[in-house]
Amino acid sequence: MMAALQAGGMTLAYSARREARLEDHMMPQASGFNPGGIWELERSQLLEPSFPAVHEGKAIKLVWDWLKFLKPYEPGYQVISMMRHPEEVHQSFSATVNVDRVQIRHTYMDRLNQVNNMLAERDDVDDLMVVDYVGCLDNPNATFEHIASAGWPINWEAAAEIPDRSLYRFRVGETITEGA
Repeated sequence: MMAALQAGGMTLAYSARREARLEDHMMPQASGFNPGGIWELERSQLLEPSFPAVHEGKAIKLVWDWLKFLKPYEPGYQVISMMRHPEEVHQSFSATVNVDRVQIRHTYMDRLNQVNNMLAERDDVDDLMVVDYVGCLDNPNATFEHIASAGWPINWEAAAEIPDRSLYRFRVGETITEGA
């Protein structure tokens, strides 16, 4: 999603520390599975007094569970919530962080739905789009045209060229690890 938003013309916020860790091969497992980089900000960045204003106008990727820490913000937030099957989330987390957290499979949907409901009730969340991960891979044109029509400042056609099914490595019932 982040690479597609960038290709569509958005500037991205990122963690310079995580980027350095990838370049220093301190996170080799993550770089193999995510060749475009690790875009998530760190929790410490989210908790800084300057957040989110320091990233005004940029797309920011946060771990979904950290969205509960978002400070009230005017002019408001636009949020894309990527939904993925809990087994795929578990596989991805286990492979990239090398930790097997079985409870992810059992609590993911409930926890993500709680976060999405919390965001939907906030006055400073102007737009909450729920995007299905597999749906985005299967039909990127429809996904990014919908995102653009909701007011996101992207060239949806350029964004839709980015999703790559060959990078879809964690799937229900199988794990694809070639190239990692």
